[in-house]
Amino acid sequence: MKIYFTLREKIKRLHLIKHGLFFAWCKEFDKRVGGKMKKEDRYDSLIKHYAEEYDHDWLLIKAQIKQESAFDPSATSPVTAAGLAQFMPVTFKEWAYDRLKIPHPNPFNPEHSIHCQCAYMRWLLDTYHFSLEDALRSYNWGMGNVLAWIKGEKALPKETKEYTEKIFKYYGEYCNAS
Repeated sequence: MKIYFTLREKIKRLHLIKHGLFFAWCKEFDKRVGGKMKKEDRYDSLIKHYAEEYDHDWLLIKAQIKQESAFDPSATSPVTAAGLAQFMPVTFKEWAYDRLKIPHPNPFNPEHSIHCQCAYMRWLLDTYHFSLEDALRSYNWGMGNVLAWIKGEKALPKETKEYTEKIFKYYGEYCNAS
């Protein structure tokens, strides 16, 4: 059976070869032959790559993306968060451009978004010695707010509580499915 690549797939393949992710992409492509890949599995190789680089459980990162954007790389929020990982513009610029030195960073680029998400989560866990729950709360509500909540100066919003609960629910579903 001869497989024809679309121009988009050829460009993606060249990009992944450049970044050393080609073999993971090949495995994903094999899953698609004869059928279309599920939307939520589309970014598995990128998630696995960056989760491993920053010492995260890739299924937890995947669950966080599901909660943040439902795997829509063009997602935006009313408060201007953008991309798969729903970064605020200032936070994305700080991480993608200033800290990670990504050339021409774009929050709507799935690789840039996932890379920043994994790096930022690692920083929250290491810098503040947060529990995983507090790191997720900080990702959603802001680090300063969580520090104030820990000191008893603020109440945890219902939205942030539900955010972490949903991520752990999705994480459990992914773990049970694999």
